[in-house]
Amino acid sequence: MKIRNGFVSNSSTSSFHIYGICLDEGDEIANRIKENATDEMKELLLTKNNEAAAKSSYRDAFDSFEAYMDHFEEDDYELLYELGDTIDLSINHPEYYGIYIGIDPSNIGDNETGKEFKTRVEDLIKSLLGDDIKGFGWHEEAWRDG
Repeated sequence: MKIRNGFVSNSSTSSFHIYGICLDEGDEIANRIKENATDEMKELLLTKNNEAAAKSSYRDAFDSFEAYMDHFEEDDYELLYELGDTIDLSINHPEYYGIYIGIDPSNIGDNETGKEFKTRVEDLIKSLLGDDIKGFGWHEEAWRDG
């Protein structure tokens, strides 16, 4: 008989720990991005999408940032998933509350101080959602579905 002497995970249990923000469920993220993203961020998102589209049969390339954003229509979840994948943000959307956007502390650079990490996260999120974003801090949640 084999006995396990460690943490046993349950696939219905989820948790995360990030430095970033928590947006209310009602925030229209796509509109915030369209209105507030810097030109550099728009170019980055469009370029990365089109590079991925060139390598994939299930992604579309777009001529403009506006067309890229319009293809998400009202699907903020798909938009957030793609943003997280494209610009290395952790996106967490628990069913019971809000949308968490940030970066896991395990991604602090080897030569990066805590303050430099926080500034990097804040600058990245502000370049996407606008300079008026407030509420940066450490967020951690855990929940069990079942």
